[in-house]
Amino acid sequence: MVIELKEISIQDIDEYLKVPITLEIHRVLEVKLEDDGLKGIQLVEKELEESYIKDYDDDSDIEGLKDKFDMSNWGFFIASMEDENVGGVIIAYDTPGINMLSGRDDLAVVWDIRVHPEHRGRGIGHMLFQKAVDWSKERDCKLLKVETQNINVPACNFYVKEGCELGCIDRYAYSGDERLSHETMLIWYLELQ
Repeated sequence: MVIELKEISIQDIDEYLKVPITLEIHRVLEVKLEDDGLKGIQLVEKELEESYIKDYDDDSDIEGLKDKFDMSNWGFFIASMEDENVGGVIIAYDTPGINMLSGRDDLAVVWDIRVHPEHRGRGIGHMLFQKAVDWSKERDCKLLKVETQNINVPACNFYVKEGCELGCIDRYAYSGDERLSHETMLIWYLELQ
């Protein structure tokens, strides 16, 4: 199995989006507060009574980003195997108006990372994440930041395995969106230097 990583441009985003980013949710990391959080916060893995399918592309507009932001400081990469696109990663850096970047020029954000469901568990995610790390280091970034949710337990475990640390738990980040209001935002960080 030979996996090729190639850089693409935003104009090739349609090829990137052909890689599905669906996930069966059958467990979550439930937020437990002790003494309303004064004595700590725990994430406790909980099995759901009924699983469901989450398609992250339903909640994002990657194609529409090119109309909102100057993406000249973004990296776009596709992983392919035997002429099939099996994964991809998008990294944002030094872009005014992107709240996740906090106005910093020493921070990069993994905007999107995906591995085709049929090809998960083969090291493709690690290759893509490492590409994001290397790309960010080339721009002298000190931190790499990633957002996920408490419903994506495999992603949380993946980021820990990649050396990331949980930096933020925001239970109300999605409260304005009825479809997402049951989810908790988790922000992960990886120190690069």
